[in-house]
Amino acid sequence: MNLETSKIITTNFATSKIGTSFKAQLFSLKGGNIRINFKAKHPVWYIDPKNTTDFFFNFTKIDEDHVSISPVYSGYHKDLYSSVRNDYKWQLSVKNPSNSKWITKVDKKERIRIRIGDLMMTRLYGFNKSIIKYKGIVAANQGMQVTRVPNISLLPKEETTWFLSMAKAAGRIGISTENKTTESELKLVLEKQDLKLTTKEFDTLLQIINTR
Repeated sequence: MNLETSKIITTNFATSKIGTSFKAQLFSLKGGNIRINFKAKHPVWYIDPKNTTDFFFNFTKIDEDHVSISPVYSGYHKDLYSSVRNDYKWQLSVKNPSNSKWITKVDKKERIRIRIGDLMMTRLYGFNKSIIKYKGIVAANQGMQVTRVPNISLLPKEETTWFLSMAKAAGRIGISTENKTTESELKLVLEKQDLKLTTKEFDTLLQIINTR
């Protein structure tokens, strides 16, 4: 995927009808894609550095600013929705921690504000206008978690920006993704957004953009 392709995709979705969906993955600029362990008591968004397999979500347009985010495959033969849980440490879960029921409809907590920039660099916000943030390693056996915080002004942008990987989905809507992003193109986008990555993080992100 290159810069021109990402702009076409963004424009197409921005002008699409309410209810339009696309499949995509969310990658942290620090490495790894968001996934859900449905067998957990409270299945929250997390990143496992050792698991590099695909994990797709359906992003469905609710209005001009918001989407619902539903895992494509859960094993439960029903749509489950990511929910910003003020009753569970502001983490994103697909199960209500108060009654252990799967979240199968979109309400206030399931409305995610989305902002997509150049090269699909994306920010997501919950119902209290806080930003969805990479949290880092929280325990040796829990991988990395994604959580939410009440103040976005002082946060490092690298922890609140995600790469929205639509490469496979884009091919299904007739958009060519064969032209690859160059190092200079990615550097320009990161500089424009004041995003600072290590050499390893940069190389990993470039590979993800061009292969996923």
